[in-house]
Amino acid sequence: MTPRALPLLLAFDAGSTNFKAALFDAEGRRLAEHAEAVRYAVRDGVRAEMDPEEIWEIALRTLRGVCRAADIVPAAIRTLAFSSQAQTFTVCDEGGRAFLPLMSWLDKRATEESALLDRRFSPIFHQHCSIAAPIPQLQIAKALWAQRHFPTAFGRGRRLTALPGFLALRVAGVNATDPNLAAMGGLYSLRARDWWSDALAATGLDAAALPDLVRLGEAIPLRRAHPDFPLHREVRVVFAGNDQTCGMMGTARADDEWIATLGTALVLYRCAGEQSGPFHPAGVWGPWPLGGFYELATRDEGCVALDWARERLLPDASPDAFAREASRADPVSAPFFFPAAIYGPKAWSASAAPAEMAYAAYEGVLFSLRELVAEISKGASPPRRLGALGGGSRSDFGLQLMADILDRPVRRGSGDALDGAARIARGARP
Repeated sequence: MTPRALPLLLAFDAGSTNFKAALFDAEGRRLAEHAEAVRYAVRDGVRAEMDPEEIWEIALRTLRGVCRAADIVPAAIRTLAFSSQAQTFTVCDEGGRAFLPLMSWLDKRATEESALLDRRFSPIFHQHCSIAAPIPQLQIAKALWAQRHFPTAFGRGRRLTALPGFLALRVAGVNATDPNLAAMGGLYSLRARDWWSDALAATGLDAAALPDLVRLGEAIPLRRAHPDFPLHREVRVVFAGNDQTCGMMGTARADDEWIATLGTALVLYRCAGEQSGPFHPAGVWGPWPLGGFYELATRDEGCVALDWARERLLPDASPDAFAREASRADPVSAPFFFPAAIYGPKAWSASAAPAEMAYAAYEGVLFSLRELVAEISKGASPPRRLGALGGGSRSDFGLQLMADILDRPVRRGSGDALDGAARIARGARP
């Protein structure tokens, strides 16, 4: 293979369902892309964890796949930018060896720990953390849970390692995170703009056991190349924040356009301007890459609810086939669907034909989105239009139903988190 003209930028999106990578040239043109499905070692509605070595192999396949698609070698890459789901973490030594499973943001085991943290921080938590309360899914609650159940994991010379930090540590020797991602976990303070000392005291951690804090979009030199993906010594690693921020950067046409993501979770995102949050008691807030702050609202059950419904109604159907089945339904005959009740027997209010039950699943998820729009609109002017991202926005049926339920124009987004990560790494505007 002959390397292409330099410099090349590789953007990597560590999502909950798929790992994706894309190569961009110096002008920002996407040259190639590749995706690999993420596999969970355990996922039962309460526990959700991944095997670090298996995740590393999936990441390697993703990295190699995009290089193969572009017909380049890893040494041709000059920038490696990471976008990622929030909360997911393990504990690693400096060599990248993991001493815990990767605990996903979907994991809800830390109920006792979250209640304890809520009692301690309830009046002030949202002033410091992007998330309103220390729910079980947060890194702070799971870190406390992990210390109680795996006390030897946090040994000397080991550090809590977020998912993008784990991948960067393996491929480039860099264990770091940025304020946009760290602020979502509960261990970082948006007020102090540093690790939150009170949160560290509550969890028994100290700053030496946490990743390096780097600026959003900062270029970090390679520290150690991995023999299975040999990067050039001049490569720079960039942490581009959470995947929702990158998605907004990659697709928004204007600062006043809100973006809805129908991914594993359901997310609504807006740029909030220069005033700091929190903006709404249930909203999520944090630093926006271009200055100022963002606000988002979320529900855990987005496409995960559609996938759950599809597996029960039409287990051999693709997501596109499931959407076509839903489009044939008589809406009047459709039951109600409750996304928060998946994994149980009462997700649908009644039985009906598969088409009507599929329609109900889409309708239930999109009514959850309408609730998010109403929630954020309490502290901001309602959007005139929305952009849509994620697997749930791929079908024309789903997009039209979204516009009908939200009663405003909806367009399918033309960019994604990979575009956003690349733009953040280049310091460009959306």
